[in-house]
Amino acid sequence: MSQLSKSKRITIANGFAILAAALLMWLFTTRRSQRESAQSDSAIIKVAVDLAPDGLRVDSLGEMTGRAKKLLELLLPQKEYEIVPFSSRSEAIEELVKGNVQLYATTMPLSMANKIEGTKPTEWLYTSSFYLLHKSNNTDWKADFTGEHPVEVWVSEEDQAAITIVENLAELNYPSLTVKKRELPTMQLAIQLSKGEINYLICDKALAEAIVAVDSTLQSSKEIGFELQQVWLLNGQSDSLKAEIDSAIILHRGSKEWQDIINEIEKK
Repeated sequence: MSQLSKSKRITIANGFAILAAALLMWLFTTRRSQRESAQSDSAIIKVAVDLAPDGLRVDSLGEMTGRAKKLLELLLPQKEYEIVPFSSRSEAIEELVKGNVQLYATTMPLSMANKIEGTKPTEWLYTSSFYLLHKSNNTDWKADFTGEHPVEVWVSEEDQAAITIVENLAELNYPSLTVKKRELPTMQLAIQLSKGEINYLICDKALAEAIVAVDSTLQSSKEIGFELQQVWLLNGQSDSLKAEIDSAIILHRGSKEWQDIINEIEKK
């Protein structure tokens, strides 16, 4: 066997080795790309939710329940998600902006949501109504609201929607109104209203009606009321998730199943 033919065989063998290595590299890269794509498609969505009656509750068996969970099941039936409960709205929004969670599934007024940088609101989920509470024997509340003297309207610091309502009322209709916030639940403020320690309180319609039902000394006024569109928040970069959730909201909003979930809190 000549030295030349031996050299050719070595060259050919080396060529096949290079091709084999290139083929293995291509297969590895392709499979890794496919795995990464599959992982991306099946990525777990982290959902922030407040531990609150309108957000998330834990029942006697330790199971998570509530309006937010039921809406998630309806809106994202094919998605895997992990619920991350928060006790502070500010902390939940901070984690949302950072991208540590992708969705904040506790409702807030659209007007408020539009002001939070680094986030995007969903389509509106439902509208909530708010009523003014005052003593039944207070027949001069209209004069108070349209007069020149300052009028204090109290809201719970926990009730961001009610705060927005009073701010809108003061800006648009009644410049004499002053928003007074207190670190107390609305029900405790209602007790203060009943005792005459405060004169006016604004809260959610259903809660206002529940308060009046057990305290005949109080009255709710429908003449000073507001409706707010309530939304969830998404991280500002979650465009595809926003499109999916918005489409699902539009599809289901108004259906009997949807209304049953939305009205569940009010029925209790």
